[in-house]
Amino acid sequence: SSAPAPNHARNFRLVPISQELTYEQDLFRPNFLTRVDDFAALRFMDWNHTNGNPVQTWSERSTPSSYTQADSAGVAYEYAIALANRSSKTPWINIPALPDSMYIVQMAQLWHDSLDPGLDLYIEYSNEVWNFQFAQTQWIQGNTGNYPSHWPANPHYDPNLNWAENEGKKQGWAINIFRDAWGADSSRVKRVLGTQAVNPWVSTNVIEGAQRQYDYLSPTWYFGISPNQANAFDTTTTTPEEVIDSCRAGFYRNLDNHKAHYLISDTTGGDGVIYYEGGQHISAYGNWNTPLQAFYDAQIHPNMYQLYDDVLDSIRSWGAELAMCFVMAGGNSVFGSWGHIPSVDSLPSMAYSPKYMALLDKMSPAPTVVWSSFRNQTRVASDA
Repeated sequence: SSAPAPNHARNFRLVPISQELTYEQDLFRPNFLTRVDDFAALRFMDWNHTNGNPVQTWSERSTPSSYTQADSAGVAYEYAIALANRSSKTPWINIPALPDSMYIVQMAQLWHDSLDPGLDLYIEYSNEVWNFQFAQTQWIQGNTGNYPSHWPANPHYDPNLNWAENEGKKQGWAINIFRDAWGADSSRVKRVLGTQAVNPWVSTNVIEGAQRQYDYLSPTWYFGISPNQANAFDTTTTTPEEVIDSCRAGFYRNLDNHKAHYLISDTTGGDGVIYYEGGQHISAYGNWNTPLQAFYDAQIHPNMYQLYDDVLDSIRSWGAELAMCFVMAGGNSVFGSWGHIPSVDSLPSMAYSPKYMALLDKMSPAPTVVWSSFRNQTRVASDA
């Protein structure tokens, strides 16, 4: 309840008491910065509300003066830049699906002019545009009725191309506009083509749709259980060890598909494979009678640490240069237990966060400020 303007309540700030006098100078909570400091790069996909983002013009984007940073336009780029500069971590950013080339140029110029010149940048178009559960994927393919009706038509859709080529065409168009806008500094921009981890056919066609104009091919390194497995587990007898064993078996069943991306990149002019997301992928998949407690217990079981260790060793041996992890902090739910620690205020430990401990232990070499190519060595990073 508030009095009418001009005497209405306004200009709110919600800050920890410990930062009451310093929040304007220190944008980020100390514990958050401490956790960020463990990693090499930060992907801002969720910060920028990439999935289903409705922004079409530069004037519609969030700015530091927007009334909130939590609407559908996402967090202002200025705050992502401030975090990257403050933490000296390489940013990985996502171009929204809908904007035209002018937006992309202005976005590129903002990042170029504001980012620490000692930092490189990964640029990706939208998120998982191979995944038809997302509105942006339906939009790219011209599937009217399967994305918001107020969105404009995709001007780059070509009915003569298959769906993966159309996806690649759109990705290549966007990431190359961004890279070219950096001019003499364009070598600092690492162009990423997202792809489906278990389907090398998608990778091949995405690359051709982008006319082979890219730097890194990027699948995920997730491992988990299938919907059928989730439904087959018994609520009362399934153990966390059995859940983890199913995750391990699923990862190894798909080894050939995972490894194929490296050869595809090597033979199409790419610089290698990096991973846009990854980690355990244990979810009830809508089967609400599954043994959720066993799913939750698996998150803190010692065997989970070992499984992370084995998977990260595998992708390192194939030549992975960077492995992003989804996500840093979060709790358990029927939709997935994505957080590697419960919150940024948690102290990582083997007892409560073996997933996080595995990430810390598998980083080689240690995080560095400036990107270098480390073939056969994997750096671990986190989604902000």
